[in-house]
Amino acid sequence: MSVVIVTGSTSGIGESTANLFADRGYHVVVTGSDSANVDRVVDSIRQKSPVVPEPLGVVADFKDPVNVDSILERTLERFERLDVLVNNAGRTHRKIGPTSGNDPTCYSVYRQAMTINLDSTIRLTLNAVPHLRATKGSIVNVSSIASTRPSDIGFAYCCSKSALSMFGECLATDLCPDIRVNNVLPGPTVTDAKSATLMRDAGQRLCLTQRAGRPEEIANAIYFLASNKPQYITGTNLVIDGGYLIKPKRPSITT
Repeated sequence: MSVVIVTGSTSGIGESTANLFADRGYHVVVTGSDSANVDRVVDSIRQKSPVVPEPLGVVADFKDPVNVDSILERTLERFERLDVLVNNAGRTHRKIGPTSGNDPTCYSVYRQAMTINLDSTIRLTLNAVPHLRATKGSIVNVSSIASTRPSDIGFAYCCSKSALSMFGECLATDLCPDIRVNNVLPGPTVTDAKSATLMRDAGQRLCLTQRAGRPEEIANAIYFLASNKPQYITGTNLVIDGGYLIKPKRPSITT
C-alpha cells in the first residue's frame, strides 16, 4: 500500500491534502509542530471508515531543519517505504522592510522564513530521495504565486517561495525519469478562520473568479500531480489562483 508524507498537514491545504490521500487509500503521515493538532487530524482520518489505511502522526518543528529527520525515520520505521512527498509546511511571515542598512529584526524574520519555508524542506526532501527512487515516487512542493513576482506580503516570504519553486525545477532535472517533481502555486486561499476575511476580500477584488480558493481545490491538484496519471508532467509550476496573475490590475491605456 502506498505511503505519503504531507508536511504541515494540521490545517488548511495540508489537512485537506492528507484527508484526500487517505480517501484514496494511502497510508498518510500527518505532521505539524503542535501535538494536539497532529492527534486531531490523525483521529479524524481514523474515524472516517474502518477501511481507511492507518495514518501516522509525527510532531516536528520546521524552525530547526534537524527536527524534520524524525518524519522520515518514523515513516520508514512504520511503513518501510515512501511513495509521495508533499512539501506543504510553511509560514506566512509578517511584512518587513529594511528601515536602515543594519536592521536585525528584518534579517531575523527573513532567516526564519528561509529556514521554515525552504531549508527544512530541502533537508527532508534530499533525505527522502533514495526511498522515493526505490518506489518510482513523486514530489509535490506547495509554493505560491508570491514566488513569481514582488508582492505586498514582503520580500522574506517571496524569496523563500521563489527559491522553493526553483528547487523543485532543478530537482526535477536531476531526478527524472526516476522521480517526478512538480510545484503548485496557490493564489489567495481561505486556509483558516484567522485569515478568512482577508483572503475572501482579496479573492473578490483581485481574482477573475471573484472569490478566493478553497483548500480542497489545491489538494485536488496536489493529488493529481502526485498520482501515477500525469506521467508526462514533471518540473512544472501549476498556478491555481483563480486568474489572479492575469487579471488587469490597472485601467487599460488607450491611444
